[in-house]
Amino acid sequence: MKNIYLSILAICTVVGSLKANNTIPAIDDNCKQEAVLGGGGTPFAVTCNDATVEVQADLSVPLTGRDISDAPINNLYAVDAFAGGTVNIHLYSYDPSDDTIFVLDGPAGSTGSADQFYGLDYHPFENQVYMLNNDPGFVRSLYTLDIASGTPTFIGNVTSPLGDTQPIDMTFDDDGTLYIFFKSGEIGTYNFGTDTVDAFTDVGAGAGGTGGVGLTYDFDNDRLLLSYGTGLVTVDAIDIATQALTLVTIFSVPDSGCGGTAQGIEYVGDLKAISSTTFGCDAIYTIDLTAGVAVLLTNPTTDGFTDSIKDLMYIDFDVVLDPEALDCGDEGTNTVSVTVTDYAGNVSSCDATVTVTDPNGFCVASVNDTTENQFLMYPNPAGDSFQIMWNANEPLIGLQVFDILGKTVINLETLEASNPVINTVGLAPGVYIVKLQTALGSTTARLLKQ
Repeated sequence: MKNIYLSILAICTVVGSLKANNTIPAIDDNCKQEAVLGGGGTPFAVTCNDATVEVQADLSVPLTGRDISDAPINNLYAVDAFAGGTVNIHLYSYDPSDDTIFVLDGPAGSTGSADQFYGLDYHPFENQVYMLNNDPGFVRSLYTLDIASGTPTFIGNVTSPLGDTQPIDMTFDDDGTLYIFFKSGEIGTYNFGTDTVDAFTDVGAGAGGTGGVGLTYDFDNDRLLLSYGTGLVTVDAIDIATQALTLVTIFSVPDSGCGGTAQGIEYVGDLKAISSTTFGCDAIYTIDLTAGVAVLLTNPTTDGFTDSIKDLMYIDFDVVLDPEALDCGDEGTNTVSVTVTDYAGNVSSCDATVTVTDPNGFCVASVNDTTENQFLMYPNPAGDSFQIMWNANEPLIGLQVFDILGKTVINLETLEASNPVINTVGLAPGVYIVKLQTALGSTTARLLKQ
């Protein structure tokens, strides 16, 4: 089955990494893993929304799939262990390429649980989320979960081959096998045909008795990663083919650690994982599995969330826009197509109307253009200064210079001379937009600073 999906996904070109626990092995550095979040095995159907965007000072038009569709892009779901089932799934945006993380939309949903939550993961082919959670009788059980509605569906109680009824975490591998770690140290595979757990390996009770334990699938190396410990956390690798156990790294938790600091580990590619703390801790952090260094990303309590994150689930869709980018020539209304490919190779598309506006007049002139020979800048590219050559009848009454992010870096509300010299010593090399103001309006041109 792996080869079928590898051939399907070999065409992808966007750099990134999908939900770490449920992805196929990385194809190459430029190929992004895809997945979808849905229910009942139904392929994801993307929905578009219209948007209005402004031209920036560098003449770019910012537009992403997230701006005009409901496709999850860099979505990180964090689950509160003790929220009593009320909006206990919180949503972040997380980009593994640069570790950017921020609260996306606040609480995203509920597991529907009235008691402690244990694990959340995504099936790689079913478009379905699974969770470990207590049933109404407080027995740890396996459910499917529709995150959008917060509706859980009971599958069955989970017991290890040796009778342990305390599953702690779970993960899917790239072919849909579900691995479950138990407090006794047993790791089993869930048999969906019989709703039972088959023996896989046993790492001993030492890991399970240390408080926080996390389990994830390393799709680059076809192995499980088991994390355990408090302030000092150990990460072991379990080879899928041989069940051999080897030490990967030992690291210190950024917030110094407390009970349960190895919870929620998720592999995100390139020997990197994201993890979280619970039981009174308050950290989401990344782990460099090579260097053994953990770096704090955010404190959930300062984000308005609980400090008891029990598990994480990361999903990143493969989204393509057509056209890929807009510019000054697209000022006005445009149709932009959004195409989403899910993990199983299903493709869904929709169209959005995107209106491009240029309220600051950045598109009026390019580097060497003039406005009816009225506006010249010399020299351009500029060094420590440049001079405005203004040939129109109306006097200049103001000047502004913007950087490529649209930030005002020079603002002159009055100009003493008709052809003023502007000091640019404090400006970094790059592209700038110069805007001249007259009583009749304004005009702009681009300036290069060497």
